Amino acid sequence: MKQLLYGLFYLSIFGGLGFGIYRFYLVPVSSCFDSIQNQGEESLDCGGPCIPCELKTLKLQVDEPKIFSTGGSRSTIVVQVTDPSLNFGLKEFDYEFHIFSSFGTLLAKLNGQSYISTSETKYLTMAGVDLKRTDISKVVVNIPVQDWVTKDKLLIYNLKFTGVKTTPLAQTVQITGKLINDSSASYGATTLTGVLFNKKGDIVNASTTKIDSVAAFSETPFTIFFPNLNVAEVNLGSTKVSYEINR
Repeated sequence: MKQLLYGLFYLSIFGGLGFGIYRFYLVPVSSCFDSIQNQGEESLDCGGPCIPCELKTLKLQVDEPKIFSTGGSRSTIVVQVTDPSLNFGLKEFDYEFHIFSSFGTLLAKLNGQSYISTSETKYLTMAGVDLKRTDISKVVVNIPVQDWVTKDKLLIYNLKFTGVKTTPLAQTVQITGKLINDSSASYGATTLTGVLFNKKGDIVNASTTKIDSVAAFSETPFTIFFPNLNVAEVNLGSTKVSYEINR
């Protein structure tokens, strides 16, 4: 009996040591990168103590870029981007337009910076690109880094448009109106973008203009001009105008 008790005693000691070695040295520590749904995660490696599950697959929706001639040797490129999330936005993001010829040669790489709020659609526009429309075969839009933040961390600008009107001219159109700032905040240079559509809802052209500064409690008139445009293609009632505070 004494030998049996001693045997059980030593067995418990060695068993405890073995379990400790297994638990602390052989069993992998739970983490947000172990491909196992554990530690209170809502799904595989997301939710709970890990990143929100929405962020695992969240990306800007980027449409096919549109290319238009602005006359002579210049072109305009516009692409529609949308934030599909109700909860997250981008305080800022860098984007690149890679412009290729029909032979696959890289003709130019243009860079820009923007921001986007939750569920917002924006039109990233490069107006007056020094390339003929016939020389451009394809444009690839690259947004390499998307650092998403919750909507309470996004900057909100209290600007709006009034009196926006799209007027046909001899061989083109122009957009006029006023940019209204009802807040006590002043802003620096601001880019205004006008986008024109046809009756099918397709983009037929885009153009931009710049305002040097937007004072507090101000009304700033603007005109966006579209060179080299077939007026018959334009649905004058579906114009969209947006602003971009240049940071």
